[in-house]
Amino acid sequence: MLRFLRQNASSWIIKFLLSIIVLVFVFMGIGSYDADKNNVIAVVNDVEIPLAEYRNAYNTLKERFSARFGKSISPELIEMLQLPQQALKGLIDNILLMEQAETLGLQISNQEVSDTISQIPVFQISENFNQARYLNVLQQNRLSPQVFEANQKKTMLLDKLRLFIEDSVKLTDNEKKQWKNWSNTLIDIDYALFSPEKYSKTNVSEKQVELYYEKHKDEYKTEAKCKVRYICFNPLDYIDKTEIKDDEILDYYNENMKDFITEKTVKARHILIKTDKKDSLKKSREIEKKANAIYKIVKSGSDFEELAKKHSEGPSGKNGGYLKPFKKNEMVKPFADKAFSMKTGEISKPVKTMFGWHIIKVEKINEKHTKSFKDAKKEISVKLAENRAKNIAFDEAYDIYEISYSDNDLVKTAQSRNLKIITTDFFKLNDKIKDISNYVRFTAEAFEVPVNEISQVLDFYGQYYILQPIEKISETVMPLKEVREVVLIDATKDLKDKKAKEDANNLLKSLKKSNSIVAECKKLGIAVQNTGFFTRKEPIPSIGTESEISKAAFMLPENKKLMDSSVLKGKKGYYVISLKERKISDTDKSNKEDTKLFQSLLLQKRRNTFNNWIAQLKAKSTITIKESLLK
Repeated sequence: MLRFLRQNASSWIIKFLLSIIVLVFVFMGIGSYDADKNNVIAVVNDVEIPLAEYRNAYNTLKERFSARFGKSISPELIEMLQLPQQALKGLIDNILLMEQAETLGLQISNQEVSDTISQIPVFQISENFNQARYLNVLQQNRLSPQVFEANQKKTMLLDKLRLFIEDSVKLTDNEKKQWKNWSNTLIDIDYALFSPEKYSKTNVSEKQVELYYEKHKDEYKTEAKCKVRYICFNPLDYIDKTEIKDDEILDYYNENMKDFITEKTVKARHILIKTDKKDSLKKSREIEKKANAIYKIVKSGSDFEELAKKHSEGPSGKNGGYLKPFKKNEMVKPFADKAFSMKTGEISKPVKTMFGWHIIKVEKINEKHTKSFKDAKKEISVKLAENRAKNIAFDEAYDIYEISYSDNDLVKTAQSRNLKIITTDFFKLNDKIKDISNYVRFTAEAFEVPVNEISQVLDFYGQYYILQPIEKISETVMPLKEVREVVLIDATKDLKDKKAKEDANNLLKSLKKSNSIVAECKKLGIAVQNTGFFTRKEPIPSIGTESEISKAAFMLPENKKLMDSSVLKGKKGYYVISLKERKISDTDKSNKEDTKLFQSLLLQKRRNTFNNWIAQLKAKSTITIKESLLK
């Protein structure tokens, strides 16, 4: 085992698994730091947060979001998500929480830490904790057991503190009642819809086209283009460089024995006569009688497959009742118990399950067996070779990256290693590129890297890439003469939209005097429609799923049934709405639905309570931040 770990120390699998374990510690800022150790970005109640600790947390958070989006995130998205502020907030919160845990006397025992670590899969072999693997994985990732266990202890302590605060939060009977009333409220509204599509006689002048174009120039740009050179490190090209020894294969076989065990399976046919739990006693007896009658016909020597096609009421009936070989736990218990107790060629009496009565014919039994080392040797050898080749490919890719990054010359580095370097044609974002399977991420990464700079090692479906953009063409605004037809369509659509909104606003103004949407619309010759009753959680009848309209409708008070601030924009156009009636449904939710609802409410209340508690801690604390050091 130790030999396997040593030879696979740089394995991306181990690195990935360990990264999951240490992610929370890195985000907390616990670990080793170098050049920035003495620089401080913030001070919380006299506790300093080193700049390196913040950068570590920020980079981890950035990588997490990059993984979620499947590409490097742009500076604009970083700013929108406020990642620098989020990273620093997490570090500040942890300092305050650790102080409170100490004040409250909360502790985590060494035994609790040990039990938790022993359950982490990356430290297990055959689902059991392995001390050698634990130490080796930590060593390869430059973590000592002492530091790792201290980090684990702090994380568990924070979890205990959170539970301590949140467990004290309960839902009152009054809160439950208020929420049930809120959830069961029904409203009925009248509305007038002003659809832009109905303004078919709208004509747009040349001047209006020009004005629209000038105002919306950014919508008529050519797409940016990019050309890159790249090197692909395909693990299959490195298979010949691997050497797998017999004792490695044997180690793998012994440590993964469960992977070579084939469970017992049965291949069978069956005839199903369906039942229903709603069936009367009389009908149930008739179905059982029918099943027994078919069984007698089968036992008389009739063809089972043909009888299944004729009588079976299950989906397999059309195939003569055929069932693919199945394991015992893949079928309902009564069926499985009977099938696995039978011999090849045997036909069972009708067996009762939740689906109905089954007549089973066993056609073949495949006994449980373990693949011998001799039979598994080639399979294991290929697997180990593929893993080793992937490590070699990654290592070479990383070597090339480090060399190329220092002198920014990917061509020279590739030539020195006799590696093929490929230059693409110009492409746009999300364009398909020859020989690139993950072209979406490939093009996204290419646009992220500045011209002539070297990308990091990128993993696209198990192949590693290094990119170097060599030329980029920025997006440019197309002249009006080239896009006039498109601009005309857009300008016409915009004018229709404005007319619909204007007419809707005019109706709203007139309603402030009469306060009756039906009467006012009748004067103006405008159709008024009615939704009928609906709840907050369902689509609005005759309107559809319109969350903003639904939200506004439920906010209408009884004493003022009209929206008086603005019209409502929906998918079909602009709406003016009026509350017709509000009531609370007489039909209560089932206990099961109530329980689920109250659990969700309690979780939300606990989360809000915890966040408010942290906010109070901050208000009472002295916190100094060097804003200039935030990325």
